[in-house]
Amino acid sequence: MRMMTASTAAPAYFAVTHAVLLPSARQALAADARIARLITTDTLPPASPDAATAKIEVISVAPLLAEVIVRIFKRASIATNVDYQ
Repeated sequence: MRMMTASTAAPAYFAVTHAVLLPSARQALAADARIARLITTDTLPPASPDAATAKIEVISVAPLLAEVIVRIFKRASIATNVDYQ
């Protein structure tokens, strides 16, 4: 993080799949002005709202999983042209 933000004044954005955010990590996220946003999926249950909540954006994986299930049912490829929003 230090190396990445040392060369830029712009806030950083991070994307992760499974954000395991313990209370200490949430405190650090809330306090670190270099981190503008943390984007994660809803594959883990959300934590209780706190100061870090404003910086966290949760994206649902449900549309992707639904598309994969339909393709498997239809015996179609799940590796190509997965279109979800």
